[in-house]
Amino acid sequence: MAKKYVWSIVLRPNPFTQDNDRDQLADVVPAAAKRDEDIADAIVAEGSEIKKETILNILSLRNKKVFEYALSGCTYSNEVGSLSPRVSGVFEDINSVFDTALHKCSFDIMPSASLRAETSKISVKVTGCKDSGGAATRCISWTKPKTEANAS
Repeated sequence: MAKKYVWSIVLRPNPFTQDNDRDQLADVVPAAAKRDEDIADAIVAEGSEIKKETILNILSLRNKKVFEYALSGCTYSNEVGSLSPRVSGVFEDINSVFDTALHKCSFDIMPSASLRAETSKISVKVTGCKDSGGAATRCISWTKPKTEANAS
């Protein structure tokens, strides 16, 4: 049987449609924060003969290389996704100079095609609501009016 995943979400008001209380956005509640140590522990628990310290060293070396590639302006891709450099901000023309007051260097992270395909295994459970300030609040519940298209 294929593995299924459940993401918990909390709803919050949509700041662009404050006049419509039935228009809410979802924020995923992370199940946990994982680090390289968790990967090493999982690999060892699966029966690997490689020691945790060795796995952590290899992951550290890999991370340093990805860091170097990213800062050098390279796109880095693997089975999980790709990391691509980006410069944001408006440039007037080809003679424009990069200005840290107007422009920012950052990175886009995109999931791979195989990771995107796996999202069909995710179900979502609404676990709460919060107001625009982040505090817990009453959830607004409503039923979609029946139409000929969705009547059953």
